[in-house]
Amino acid sequence: PNMAPEPRPPHTPQRTCVGCRAVREQHRLVRLVADGGGGVVVNPRRAVGRGAYLCPSLSCLEEALRRNVLPRALRVELPGLDAAALRRRIAAEEEGRSEAAARGKVRPGS
Repeated sequence: PNMAPEPRPPHTPQRTCVGCRAVREQHRLVRLVADGGGGVVVNPRRAVGRGAYLCPSLSCLEEALRRNVLPRALRVELPGLDAAALRRRIAAEEEGRSEAAARGKVRPGS
């Protein structure tokens, strides 16, 4: 008898959205990182430091802002947080992902 274990599917990192608290594949979420000036950067490339993950939707952002979870998730004060600019950035992220999905340029499952 063959005792070899069945091959497992590749591991996909999971993260929790700070807005809706849903656990999703990391590549489906937007990463937020404190910028050092009291604000946040959206989807920074290779930024070091503590990150928080958010679904690319305004409803999740609004829930995160309403519950004031970003400072706690990032473990930093955010006195310079520009909520309006953050809303625009997340809306652009949401729009970009829906356009990519319409063109078929999205990874499977995203």
